[in-house]
Amino acid sequence: MLGWLLIATRLALYLDLGLLFGAPLFGLYALRGDERIHMIRFRSLIAGLAAVGIIATLLGFGLISAAMSGTDLWCIDRNVLTMLLTESALGRALGVWEVSVILIV
Repeated sequence: MLGWLLIATRLALYLDLGLLFGAPLFGLYALRGDERIHMIRFRSLIAGLAAVGIIATLLGFGLISAAMSGTDLWCIDRNVLTMLLTESALGRALGVWEVSVILIV
């Protein structure tokens, strides 16, 4: 069961981040002059996609941690999470991502 949830979370994350990257670029390259006023409508979409991306990333990290430790999602040990955040490439990437999100916001 955990494997299918991890696959679904990754698929949702890829779709979400693809849309989050593509929606502003669509506004920049497809809309001209006066049409760019309509980009205001995209702001709520972009904010929603960013929120879904943050939630999906954290859920994905939790699922990967549970899969690596061989437990359920609700039974992850805090020491395993700390070790994955500080001593793995995945944790460093998540830390860089978190810092970049904080700097952007």
